[in-house]
Amino acid sequence: MFFKKKIEYYLFLLFFLLLCISLLLFKDYGISIDEESTRVHGIVSFNYILKVLNNFFNFKFAIQPNYPDLRDYEFRSYGVIFELFSLILEKSFSINDYQNIFYLRHFLTSFIFIISIIYFAKIIFE
Repeated sequence: MFFKKKIEYYLFLLFFLLLCISLLLFKDYGISIDEESTRVHGIVSFNYILKVLNNFFNFKFAIQPNYPDLRDYEFRSYGVIFELFSLILEKSFSINDYQNIFYLRHFLTSFIFIISIIYFAKIIFE
């Protein structure tokens, strides 16, 4: 019992340390070659979802012009869950600066990584 509590304490410290390091370093990540294109995939899907849902609800998000329709989009089969989540946060917090958009994406990536490490550790100790 004592050993388990000690491990949990050290794991908590490790995850807290990872979170602190992540908060300090997420602005230092470089932009990868596909980061802008995956954001475009998300915008195309986001526009489509808004067109469909605006028939039923009145969302405050505006459809972004100059992007193809999802039905005509060559890469429509790509997964966009992360892209949609980051776009919703980006629009909710009115993040319009291109640099801050990618800072948000980098922070989300590191945060999801830390959450996955926590759950991986829980699985190991189960």
